[in-house]
Amino acid sequence: MCGRPSKSNSIVIQQVPSTSYPQVKYASELSGTKQAWILALQEEVGCGACVYGDIHSLSSPERWCLRHKAPCLVPRCDLSVGGWSCKDLSKLSLAKMKGETKACLADGTGSSGYTFQGLLQELRQRPTDVYIGENVEEISDINSENRHYVLEALGGLGYLAEIVVVEAQKFGSPAARTRTWVVALHCDRLRITTKLAHEKLNDIVEL
Repeated sequence: MCGRPSKSNSIVIQQVPSTSYPQVKYASELSGTKQAWILALQEEVGCGACVYGDIHSLSSPERWCLRHKAPCLVPRCDLSVGGWSCKDLSKLSLAKMKGETKACLADGTGSSGYTFQGLLQELRQRPTDVYIGENVEEISDINSENRHYVLEALGGLGYLAEIVVVEAQKFGSPAARTRTWVVALHCDRLRITTKLAHEKLNDIVEL
């Protein structure tokens, strides 16, 4: 992971040698309750990574950091891991039951559309080698407009993506919690061919 040093008055995120163990560089969360949870967890594990608010605010080179209580440079990273709101895509969503969320990600409507558009904005401005995202089952539905838009939008940013359905119980969770994961490789940044990217993604799907 790497953040770029700067001579500004912001807190400097120093570059991490490629041989170092991967480090968390920042988190972005809109909910105040979840922000508090992230900060508490960081304190527990000794992580000093920046914590920002609304992902849409990351368009500027530096933003107010909740961890350091000061403007911090938004670092560039090799790997981005993060989902977007599932509120409008969940089976329990009233809007979904009424058929009002068929294209919410493309339209940028509801909390799901809003956060996904913010994610795309962040990947557009600070592309990473690999993006891994998580959401609910709808994104795995071959007929879902939202699924098609996820793949299309990431493709427009230079990523080749694959969608994987994971049953949490198979990984030790006591709850039956099916989740969809999006794994996307940026061929140009990784300097690999589309063919090799397809092979790597197929290997992941078959795990």
